[in-house]
Amino acid sequence: MSGTSFHLHSDYLQKPAVARSNQTSAAAVARLGISQSAWLMVVSTLIWVTQVSACWATGYRDYCLNLAIEQGVVEIENRERLNHDPSVAAARRESQRQTLPFWKFLQEIGDFLLEPAALWLRFWVIPLAVSAACLLAGRSVEAESLRPSVAWCLLAALPRPGFELLSGLFHLPNLVPAGLNLLVPQGVALPASVFVAMAGADLFWITSVLLMTVAFWRRQNMARGPMIASLVGVFLMEWAMRVTLGVVVGAGMRETLIQPEPFRVGRGPGP
Repeated sequence: MSGTSFHLHSDYLQKPAVARSNQTSAAAVARLGISQSAWLMVVSTLIWVTQVSACWATGYRDYCLNLAIEQGVVEIENRERLNHDPSVAAARRESQRQTLPFWKFLQEIGDFLLEPAALWLRFWVIPLAVSAACLLAGRSVEAESLRPSVAWCLLAALPRPGFELLSGLFHLPNLVPAGLNLLVPQGVALPASVFVAMAGADLFWITSVLLMTVAFWRRQNMARGPMIASLVGVFLMEWAMRVTLGVVVGAGMRETLIQPEPFRVGRGPGP
């Protein structure tokens, strides 16, 4: 009896230790996954910055900005044809060209600050949103366990600056930006707001969302309906912010026009 009781007592003492060991190993694996995902995001950010730097180094970004400014100058000339004072039109044209450094500064902020920040926000927000949605549905899904999949799926969104650069170098303006505007036939007139809304639905970002949906769908403890709803919600939130910013910036670049003409596919509202 004493041996049996001692054996039971020793098992009782060992079980908490085994549980603690399992919890420690699981936490270590989770930390390792987060660390690897963070390094992957660092590499992704460097890839993005390298591609954008190439866009600036080749002069493609400057070309797009100058093209947008000159389009405004042409519109000013068309508006001032009835003006008998040529000095007024010349002053307005010069004023339009002097805004180039300001729009260039805004484009640099977007390329080197806002876009990398958006990449990291996706990395942190998406797992939290999916985990919260699953928790509301009665499923417990750790956000940390989702981050490696999110980091890998976000790689699909990285080629966009390089794609834009290649399209510009090979004179394929209809492919820039790579959004739903590609579905519209060449030459079809679109209002500025519609063009920005369609271009804001980035096909590379949509591909990342689809890859994440497939990766999360395979998880046994995943609440699939809330998961899809959370991913769509994050996508629509970012899309709405991009469209709003694009419309404001595009309107600012065309602020000298009273009634802007409709945009055509392949021609953006600004940079």
